[in-house]
Amino acid sequence: MRSNGRIPLHPTRALDPHLTICPICGDKTNSLVIGHTRKAKLPNGKTVYCTRGQEDSLKRKLVDQGILHSIRDRLEWKQLDEMERVPDPEPCEKCKAEIQKEQNMLIEEVAAGGVYFRCLQCKCQGAFTKESDIAVEVRKQTGKEAPEPVGIKFNTCEEHNNVPLSVNKH
Repeated sequence: MRSNGRIPLHPTRALDPHLTICPICGDKTNSLVIGHTRKAKLPNGKTVYCTRGQEDSLKRKLVDQGILHSIRDRLEWKQLDEMERVPDPEPCEKCKAEIQKEQNMLIEEVAAGGVYFRCLQCKCQGAFTKESDIAVEVRKQTGKEAPEPVGIKFNTCEEHNNVPLSVNKH
């Protein structure tokens, strides 16, 4: 079958619908993904899913994240089983509630004198507790006192590998 220009059609299953799972906990969700979706194993062992025709866009994102070296890196795309579930783009309600709880904890920690952090390479983010040496130094250098929020960015993982991440969310 040919694609209608918007939804890539599977050659034999047309819209090729697949139920989903939560991308965080793996529990079944009630969402539905349509379109010819395929999967590939990444060099780091993780599996990515992509609708046909979006491979280059996904590869660019993976290069930006440091997972692939180049957009020319080859991925072996495989067909999904007819009843295979795929990760939902959104977390389930239980995980959304847990994420909100973690975010509230980070807000409280920073309001108490902690410092937000984020790594641009691995996307790790969280907050240093107010007692940590790095939070004390960042607040001192920026002149921002609690409860005013302040944060720092690490460009590479090497910059934060030796720093204890007291409150941490990946």
